[in-house]
Amino acid sequence: MNQSPRKQPLVPARVVIFLLLATALIVCGFKLGWFDGPALLQKLADIQDDIRKYVDANLFTSVIIASGIYIGLSTIAFPFSVLVSICIATVFPYYLAVLFVTISATIGATCGMLLSRYLFRDMLRRWFGERFKQFDELWQRDGTWFLVSMRLAPYVPFFTINVFSGLTNMKVRTFFWVTLIAILPATMVNLFVGSQLEPLREIADNGIPSLLTWELVVALSILAVMPLVIRFVFLRRNSVSGFSQPQLPGDEGAAEEHGGCGNR
Repeated sequence: MNQSPRKQPLVPARVVIFLLLATALIVCGFKLGWFDGPALLQKLADIQDDIRKYVDANLFTSVIIASGIYIGLSTIAFPFSVLVSICIATVFPYYLAVLFVTISATIGATCGMLLSRYLFRDMLRRWFGERFKQFDELWQRDGTWFLVSMRLAPYVPFFTINVFSGLTNMKVRTFFWVTLIAILPATMVNLFVGSQLEPLREIADNGIPSLLTWELVVALSILAVMPLVIRFVFLRRNSVSGFSQPQLPGDEGAAEEHGGCGNR
């Protein structure tokens, strides 16, 4: 007896669960007074002041703690790494933040790649099937440039790159150094945005207009334009060499919908 194919749900279950949890959190927040605008901003300003004082007094320890947190988040491919980077830049010196965030993100990505290779290899191969084969074929064909392009592309999921790279025969040192170099531009831009934000204390005292400085406008403009520049470079190279990027899990249509740069 032939069974009719199961219909795919209109909205994935994980999306429904996320929306329900987010709604519950927001409702609880309003009930507990978390979203009382001025009061919340004052609380956040107090927290930022305390963190800045601790960082100033214990710079080395603070870098170690922040690096450890960032490595952990990068290992699990935390989706809001851009916001974490911006927050880090508000309390650490800019160039120091660029150094340890780039290294931490690279170490975390490498840990994710190794987990894929040595712990979850068989399961992930079965799970991704044909999509991984396409990734592997392009890696075999284009080599290091393929990994560079994946790292620079703003619409390819961080998780996908780490997992698929672990399933190929890619050398760990190749993955590490390419990732380190390729994520540097986006990391510098994200941290520059954070470094140009006024302290929350000043925003709390003077209002939101104090947030808008020409330095911040320039930083946000770079953040917005960077994905377009990267895409233009890819299209130019594709037209010359025939290089093409795969349609990877989670990036369907993302090229048109996503406009930000992450620490990949």
